[in-house]
Amino acid sequence: MYSSVYEALVAGIYIDGGIASAKKFIKNTLIAQFEKQEKAQKQNQLTQKNDYKSRFQEYVQKKKLGSIAYELLWKKGPDHMPEFRVAATLNGTKIAEGVASSKKGAEASAAKVALEKLIKQGGKKK
Repeated sequence: MYSSVYEALVAGIYIDGGIASAKKFIKNTLIAQFEKQEKAQKQNQLTQKNDYKSRFQEYVQKKKLGSIAYELLWKKGPDHMPEFRVAATLNGTKIAEGVASSKKGAEASAAKVALEKLIKQGGKKK
């Protein structure tokens, strides 16, 4: 239904204002929306590339190393500027720590360190 309405609108603009007006309308609506979605997809791919928690989880599952957990070690600082320290554990053993201004950020930091450590060790539990 939306496509029919859009098509009729473009046809009306073409009849009333000519091909240049119709092209301008299409560029400002349909093509702009497509470019916006394409940009969002690229941003999403970049975000996924830097999603260390997911990458760490996938690596551990692929190598069948066990289970991952995150443990809040401490939170300090005022409410408007907190600092979190989180440990990433593999089968209950702490393998890395991360610090950030949010719990989620500290978990991601710990996951990054843990992933790098496991990759360096060749995926073996040490």
